[in-house]
Amino acid sequence: AGATEGQFTQVINASFTETNTGFRRMWDAFYQGINRCNSIIANAHKVNTKEVRGYVAEARFLRGVYYWYLAQTFGGVPLVEYRSAGDEPRSNLEAVYTYILADLQHACDSLPKELNKGAIGAGSATKYTAEAYMGKICNYLAACKRTGAGAELVMEQPLNDFAWVDAGKMSERAYNSLKDVVDNSPYVLIDDFTNLFRETTKDDQHKECLH
Repeated sequence: AGATEGQFTQVINASFTETNTGFRRMWDAFYQGINRCNSIIANAHKVNTKEVRGYVAEARFLRGVYYWYLAQTFGGVPLVEYRSAGDEPRSNLEAVYTYILADLQHACDSLPKELNKGAIGAGSATKYTAEAYMGKICNYLAACKRTGAGAELVMEQPLNDFAWVDAGKMSERAYNSLKDVVDNSPYVLIDDFTNLFRETTKDDQHKECLH
């Protein structure tokens, strides 16, 4: 939000510098979301009800997704705690993705299977939403390891090394997560994909769109 056309062109051409405010706004927005999630998770024990546990599951799902977008864009990023002063050092990719996968696993284990049954109501993430993200991220990590993504840059920035990834285990984890979505979730691929983009066909969108 707020980025100019010229700033988007810089991203496309890989000619951006620290003057590109679009990246700063993205960074700030995701960490605002993470801090809100941290606040919910840290204070949930004060009202330990089924509804609040649902909020925690949703918050951990969202926190994992926020960190994933940050890691894909910036590589190793700070893992911030509740009431952070914002001065944490950047963590390496292994620490960040371990954190992401732990949050998503909690969401897989704790979110409801049914549509529109989440703590926040319609549009809430489900177990299968979390599993879809789990599969996508594990596939990404396995591919990075197999193709040596960024290996030529590790000497310059060791935080962004994928050497720790076990590609076989990540692929297996992705397969199991995505197979469960295909075999058991209420989501389906609708026959007319143009219905995904019409205001009058929201019901079809909800059948296919995981989140």
